[in-house]
Amino acid sequence: MAICVTISTFVALTAVPMFCSRFLDVRRQPGLVGAAVDRRLDSVRDGYERILGLALRHRGVVAALFLMLLVFTGLLYRGLDQTFLPVEDRGRIVVLIRAPQGSTTAYTKRALTQVEQKLLATPEIAGFFAAIGMGFGVPGSSSLGMVFIRMQHWDDRERKQQEVVAELFPAFMDIPEALVFAINPPSLQRRSSRDVEVVLKSSSAELEEMYEITEAIVGRMRELPALVNVDSDLRLANPQLDIIFDREHGADVGVPVRAVSESLRLLVSQGPADDFILRNKQYNVVMALASPFRSVPEQLGEVHVRGREGAMLPLSSLIDTRPRIGPSNLNHYDLQRSATVSANLAPDAALGPALSQVEAIFDELLVAGFSWSLRGTSREFVESANEVFFTFGLALLVIYLVLAAQFESFIHPLTILMTVPLASLGALGALEITGNSLNLYSQIGIILLVGLVTKNGILIVDFANRARARGVPLERSLLDAGRIRFRPILMTSVTSIMGALPLALASGAGAESRQALGVAVVGGLIVATIFTLVVVPVAHFVLVRGSEALGWSAPPRTQEGD
Repeated sequence: MAICVTISTFVALTAVPMFCSRFLDVRRQPGLVGAAVDRRLDSVRDGYERILGLALRHRGVVAALFLMLLVFTGLLYRGLDQTFLPVEDRGRIVVLIRAPQGSTTAYTKRALTQVEQKLLATPEIAGFFAAIGMGFGVPGSSSLGMVFIRMQHWDDRERKQQEVVAELFPAFMDIPEALVFAINPPSLQRRSSRDVEVVLKSSSAELEEMYEITEAIVGRMRELPALVNVDSDLRLANPQLDIIFDREHGADVGVPVRAVSESLRLLVSQGPADDFILRNKQYNVVMALASPFRSVPEQLGEVHVRGREGAMLPLSSLIDTRPRIGPSNLNHYDLQRSATVSANLAPDAALGPALSQVEAIFDELLVAGFSWSLRGTSREFVESANEVFFTFGLALLVIYLVLAAQFESFIHPLTILMTVPLASLGALGALEITGNSLNLYSQIGIILLVGLVTKNGILIVDFANRARARGVPLERSLLDAGRIRFRPILMTSVTSIMGALPLALASGAGAESRQALGVAVVGGLIVATIFTLVVVPVAHFVLVRGSEALGWSAPPRTQEGD
């Protein structure tokens, strides 16, 4: 944007005057349309001049109105839904299937089949790809399934992706075999598909104690209406089988532990045992017991290993099996044992309020020795909010310093910056009216407004200062500035609004992000233009008179009595 403004400024100062000298034809008698527009604008300008005169005479009323607008802006900000990124209709949906731990592929497939039937009955879906046991950075599991859905083209369907997900969510709740939920893929190619992720950490707690606290937190979070698909990655219900090898007997018969472990690895875990080359291609030889022979622990005893003098010995004479329940994996975060509690937002729920409720639950239930931290989208949301505040303040500071250097005054920039809270009011109000949230894109739009709306104040303050330097009284100079600068302010504001209007009316893929940015800019420009024409002259009058009374600035030498 900075590069575009630089090029535009260069063109405006060089090419535009040259083109005007060659092609501009000023007609002294405008046409019918031009005359009608001029009469309308003149009548509006005359009405504005009367309103401005009343405002300058009743400065206390204008000041009270400005303070009320500031309070209303604060209330709008607190009441507006806040989230990291809007949910975009990208034409893709992801369905996650979580069967009970230890489930076989055949069991998970029964749930997957029911999911596929419900997807086939949805007309907005063009196709899907389903898989069981995909890892995505972690070891795969036969109890996990995923379905990647491709929607019909935006022009070929009436419902949005978000509406389809909202319809599928209760339909998947009827599947008893597994926990199934549909989610909207994250924007900006983020890795995490969860809206809320909080890590519970401890360097000294036992696994059972961490599990109890995690389950208590998950139970409380499931009571929140803004959250769905609440889950934890700490699971202690994974069925396991401990194999105890009789080392003394193994030494007697000449069977080492390594021989037993290697046999089990090849026959149970389906690992590669050898390879061969056929037609210039290498193939792995994968050995495994047939499924019926590895589904019951007792059948492992039928596996034979070679002992001393080539004798084949059954494993039942060398090992003892003990079934137990244990964790599927042990996670660590910041070098501490951890458990991540995650959830997705319910339809029409905002991340800001939901995250505040989750943080309150963690603060309430955690005991000594435990701590928590945000990760994923939740952490990005908090960090981006802090960075936006810093960027907003830095933009105000830079503009203030630049204007102070141009006007050679520390007072006049304060007058011009009065337009910023008015623009913020318009942006927040437009977001509230249109049902948009305060997200990263709308925050960028508000920051853009800082530079877009200050030009209106610059036009008024600069004209008034030049008039005062010629000896025009302060109030008269402000009235003349408002009347003469009314049309340029209106023209630049209307063109800026028309330029941002396509963003506000966007449709199709990713339109939600463009709409948030466009609505914030359009709403801020409309409100700032209306109120700036009144507030800036009054604020300039008050600040100039106050600074002169305090001796911070002196009136122009050519000034006549006001």
